Amino acid sequence: MVDRVTHSVLYSKAHAFRKWREGFTLPDHLLVELYDLMKWAPTSVNDIPARILFLKSCESKKKLIKAVGEGDHEPIMASPVTAIVGMEVDIHGQFSSISSHANVRPMFVEDPDQMQIKANRNSSLQGAYLIMASREIGLDCGAVTDFDKAKVEEMFFSGTSTRVSCIFNIGYGEQSSARTRAPRVPFGEACKIL
Repeated sequence: MVDRVTHSVLYSKAHAFRKWREGFTLPDHLLVELYDLMKWAPTSVNDIPARILFLKSCESKKKLIKAVGEGDHEPIMASPVTAIVGMEVDIHGQFSSISSHANVRPMFVEDPDQMQIKANRNSSLQGAYLIMASREIGLDCGAVTDFDKAKVEEMFFSGTSTRVSCIFNIGYGEQSSARTRAPRVPFGEACKIL
């Protein structure tokens, strides 16, 4: 079991990493623990569209870098795990088993556009929850934002109704590579109380 961290590490002292400590792997049971933590975070009508591929092998990562920007090649290859968070867009079938509090299935069957919107929103939430769950169990994350969505989907989700939402590297960040935290927009500029 890894050491747990305080909420300050989850938010105010957290960093996004692009460099990773060498010699560390993430055992499969830790990835199970990571998912088992993030899956409990709330989504709209308990819509759980995230489908996560944890890339650990060199082969799977070499495949992925064919669809990402050159600046992300080294971080992907150096990180213990790269997580492709996909979103299952044909999720209406799952509601009979996971949404016992309301019959929301007709809403999605009758409105495919609404189903897509919910899948986008909820998978984005789940991607953010994955980051926070990683930090809670002592891991670090770094986002991969320069990728060809169509290529990733063709290589990893071909023949399915899963689409790509986001990609993250996960591991133990090289602390010496962390930059000084940049300022954030203050409450008065970002928020209004009405």
